Amino acid sequence: MMITSEQIKDLRQRIAALEKSLDIAGKREDVAAKEAQSQAPGFWDDPKAAEAFMKGVSSVKSWLTSFDAIVSAADDLDVLMELADRILVLCGGKVSGIVPGRGADKQQIGMMMTRVGGEQDGE
Repeated sequence: MMITSEQIKDLRQRIAALEKSLDIAGKREDVAAKEAQSQAPGFWDDPKAAEAFMKGVSSVKSWLTSFDAIVSAADDLDVLMELADRILVLCGGKVSGIVPGRGADKQQIGMMMTRVGGEQDGE
């Protein structure tokens, strides 16, 4: 299945909507402010409270890391699909399949990256 420029545009719009819906910019500001707060004198005087506070920061950072991975994967996939004649798909450090680069189905590759799509070999 060939990926069209319209589908790529749709993917970008979905990522932008996700960014807005999750308030990624606000989360980044919140994390920066909380990390600065954790550097304040006396912050660690109450280790249990500080640990709980940092656990909350870590949770938000996890959301941001996941979102950044989505954006990065979409960007990388665009480049790969333009340049590669074959794409070796990895999941958990193991090969989950090989697909043709040009005309590759992004959804299929994404499913293979998470093992939802099963093992496939395009050779």
